[in-house]
Amino acid sequence: MLRKFKICTIIKYYTLTHYSLIVFDARRFSLISLIIFKVSNKCKSCRFDKCILMGMNIQKLRNPQQSTISLWEIRSKIEQRLGELALIGKYPEKRNKIFASSEGIDFSFMQTIFLENEETKIIGNLLLLEESVGRIRNSSTQITDKNYDFSYKTLEEVINRKENSIFLCYDYLEEQNFLKSDYIEFVHKNGFFSLRPITLIDDLILIIDMAKTMPFFYKLELTDIIYQITNISMPLVVLANTWYSCNKKSKTVISPDGVPIVVAFSGEYYKGDLTLNKLLQKIFVTFMEPYIRVQMDDEEHVLIRSIIFSHFVTNGVSKEGQKFLLSESEKYCGILMRMLQERYGQLRGATRYAELLHLVEFCFKCGNYLSIFLNYVDNVLEQGRFEKVMPAPLIDLCLRCKNVKLPEITGI
Repeated sequence: MLRKFKICTIIKYYTLTHYSLIVFDARRFSLISLIIFKVSNKCKSCRFDKCILMGMNIQKLRNPQQSTISLWEIRSKIEQRLGELALIGKYPEKRNKIFASSEGIDFSFMQTIFLENEETKIIGNLLLLEESVGRIRNSSTQITDKNYDFSYKTLEEVINRKENSIFLCYDYLEEQNFLKSDYIEFVHKNGFFSLRPITLIDDLILIIDMAKTMPFFYKLELTDIIYQITNISMPLVVLANTWYSCNKKSKTVISPDGVPIVVAFSGEYYKGDLTLNKLLQKIFVTFMEPYIRVQMDDEEHVLIRSIIFSHFVTNGVSKEGQKFLLSESEKYCGILMRMLQERYGQLRGATRYAELLHLVEFCFKCGNYLSIFLNYVDNVLEQGRFEKVMPAPLIDLCLRCKNVKLPEITGI
């Protein structure tokens, strides 16, 4: 007997996929055979979209033992589909509830954190900031599950959002989530950007949230802030990764989940791409050497980061903005110099100071190479996938070297 065709009430296509479906229950976070929606005439595709838009926590999925599909493959399909839905203006519903609960919180007291004139207090405040950032970055809890709304379309919206993950750092578990071998096997087979690059996303959101605690954030026009964050994001991502890797005594860049970046891009999916291997070696191995040699301590690290935040040679920033950034940069440079000379004496302190300032310049160089690397992966190796897994406002922060041509990359 022939089965009757039915019309999907959502996409208006004829379909047979109404019955005995394996669908996701957003409430139980498991794979179950269940029809959970009242409308009977929905096809399998629409049911799937509805489930993930209800806010299913893909971190909690459980796969039936008899299933031959890995959880990483399921996560990849969900994250890719979420990116496709976001491009047409559809976003997970749970985000609105999360952010509505924090609207009444007043964080204005943090706006004065850097207004102290005493240098020891400034350093102390920067160390407190680093403690909060470190807790979030190293936590198994992800910013994308706590304090970020994927419906944001522009960097301006992200900057102006009321939430600041740093002020909510105690919501993040103090335990690291080290990925297992099946994750490595999955990205080797399917590519690094088959899943959301959570560490990169978290780092960029943290950079924006840290900027909101810096004095320049309340002195510059919004357009200046956007130009500034766009310019300093990749150097700060480099600093965060090399700082973490050095503290773990690693000679190559590793992410907080314990995976060396070189290993993540060394699988069969990339088929031994020579240009990719060259960029990986240069950015994530060779460029680690100066950071290993310098061996910054906590105080030096937070001051170097503040100097990068206050970088005043930025295309697009107004003259008034550059003038203020210059004064901020000079302030942090002065604090660093006096701290080092107090530690090591006049000559040795000045030598150490010059070494650290060279590291600032090197962060910008490495950041430029990192952007080139991401452009190469996006345009050559994983065409179209980067935009699906990366939040739209953060894409330009990563791909700011869009005018780089392939011959220039292969000639590096």
